[in-house]
Amino acid sequence: SEMCIRDSDLATVGADPRWFLATILLPTEHTNVALVHSVMDDLRNAAREIGAVIIGGHTEVTDVPRTIVSGTMIGTVRRDAVIWPNGLRVGDTIVLTGGMAIEATSIIAREMPGRLRAAGLSEHDIAAAAEYLVRPGIGVTRVSRIARDAGRIHAMHDPTEGGVVTALDELAAASGVDISVDTATLNTAISPLSQRVCDAVRIDPRGAISSGAMLIGLASEDASRVVDALRHAGIDAWTVATVVEGAPGCRPADGESEWPHFPVDEIARLFHGN
Repeated sequence: SEMCIRDSDLATVGADPRWFLATILLPTEHTNVALVHSVMDDLRNAAREIGAVIIGGHTEVTDVPRTIVSGTMIGTVRRDAVIWPNGLRVGDTIVLTGGMAIEATSIIAREMPGRLRAAGLSEHDIAAAAEYLVRPGIGVTRVSRIARDAGRIHAMHDPTEGGVVTALDELAAASGVDISVDTATLNTAISPLSQRVCDAVRIDPRGAISSGAMLIGLASEDASRVVDALRHAGIDAWTVATVVEGAPGCRPADGESEWPHFPVDEIARLFHGN
């Protein structure tokens, strides 16, 4: 097995992860020494990938159906280098990295493989989709570091519940700005496999949980340099929006399309049938 530590809360404010406290709950019926060693090895490897170390926590064998690991990540950032989510300025460019529905792709493949088979996806495709949790993964520390090194970053936000569309709405609200979205580019900012998975279960990837993606608001003159640096590092990146004068909110740049809204995440709607 492989493990990925969610690092977005630190990465979006420009902090680097340093230390991790883990709470590990192990099932009574299936726990043995090999399982404990496996979990700890995976946890150490996941922390090492983002530059952190395990400094403590709690381990317990208890009445849980499967192994559960949760924890607290602690990081550091210079006081004058903190990137706040309300920092967007008129004229800024917004870059999306990773793509839409990364985590949603993994959730669907793990929980609904039968529906994907029925839609014609191969076992190889389903396995690859399930592994989206670790490849490409939901970590964004590396994205944050590359972007910060390449340009002047004014705000960052990770699209989780509600997907990229909701995250753009949240950025607009936090900074009190009008965001003009290049919807044509946004609609293509998804891997072919994720698109096939979303199509198979009839959900809109724009409103599906997208951990592993990052929205980066930055000085427009630095946008091409940041995008080039990200792509050079093997990270997909698209210029999807600009900050313009106007009432706070998001609107399509073409002036004709309607901006979608997702009261609940598409994954929640899928599983609860709403």
